Amino acid sequence: MITVMTPLSMNPKKIFGAWRVKTTTESQKEPNDDDNNNNITSQVVAQIKRMIRYDADLSEFHQMSPEACKMQWGRTYCSPSLWEDVVKTITNCNMQWSGTCEMNVRLCTNLETPLNSFPTPKEIVQFTADELQSMCRLGYRSPWIRSIAQSIVDGSIDFDALEQDLLHGNATDQAAAEQRLKSLPGVGPFAKANILQLCGRTNAMPFDTETCRLWIEEHGASPDKKHRPKVMKDAEEHYRTNFPGQEWRAYWFDLWRNYESRRGVDSRRWTIPTGPHGEAAFSNAGTSSRKKKKNSNISPTEEEEVRKSSSDASVGSKRSVTPALSVALTAMTTSPSKRRRTTRCVAVVTPPSRTSIRNKRRSQR
Repeated sequence: MITVMTPLSMNPKKIFGAWRVKTTTESQKEPNDDDNNNNITSQVVAQIKRMIRYDADLSEFHQMSPEACKMQWGRTYCSPSLWEDVVKTITNCNMQWSGTCEMNVRLCTNLETPLNSFPTPKEIVQFTADELQSMCRLGYRSPWIRSIAQSIVDGSIDFDALEQDLLHGNATDQAAAEQRLKSLPGVGPFAKANILQLCGRTNAMPFDTETCRLWIEEHGASPDKKHRPKVMKDAEEHYRTNFPGQEWRAYWFDLWRNYESRRGVDSRRWTIPTGPHGEAAFSNAGTSSRKKKKNSNISPTEEEEVRKSSSDASVGSKRSVTPALSVALTAMTTSPSKRRRTTRCVAVVTPPSRTSIRNKRRSQR
């Protein structure tokens, strides 16, 4: 069996959203246990590559946006599967972000899935729409989600084929796939555009009220609700004209920078490893002079410790993952025949903050 979890929450009762892959049950005899483990590993790798958009080509976008290029920005996070992305998108429609998160937490924790993982379509159809509403409080979305799950289970729709056609099909295949996507219950214009970008279609533009807020704050657009159609039209024209083929990345980059400006801090960004051993998973590239001045009381020793902690956290490293790292995704593979368990660090991590380093130093005095 294989699961992926954070080392700071190893109690299964406190984990939700763990990854799951197809595994061989004990009743099924495998001629070679190593083959089974290799199959499991390949599934985990495929899921992680999809989640971090490992194969994404950012060169075109970076040519259009020098600032994004300087920060090595462009890979946005998504789910391990299209099914999960669709459900999360539907729960995000006409709902604040906190409400979306709460619904998905309940989907993971209230349906008694293994390790509180995200429910599969087969697990969803074990419940009626009313039961899903009662247990997970999905509102009017319950029958939509169950209907989509039922279509997957009975073979009416193949999400793997759908995703391939949406991303890699020719113009005809893509148009047909978009129609199939649009026909899913609960998938309107925003949901369709958001699912397209989650599949890797960088020309999609899932505009909503956040687009209007961005345009009001950054471009002086009218806050009057009756002007929303014009605001969204102006936004679309801006991105279509200046970032053809990369509209989604350019829009989300502007939105993310706006979030940073509103919060007064720069987010940590995952940069492409450049060291000889693949180190340097995170950086704070692009930190503003205002923030540097604000943190001028940070000693050079503490700055060096933060930098060293970042470089010590390497993707695929054989170093042990310590509690100093705030997040690590760990694949735990158990071989039934050999009765052994191996732990590998498959993705890494946020380095300790300056505050945590200060607290650690104080506790050691």
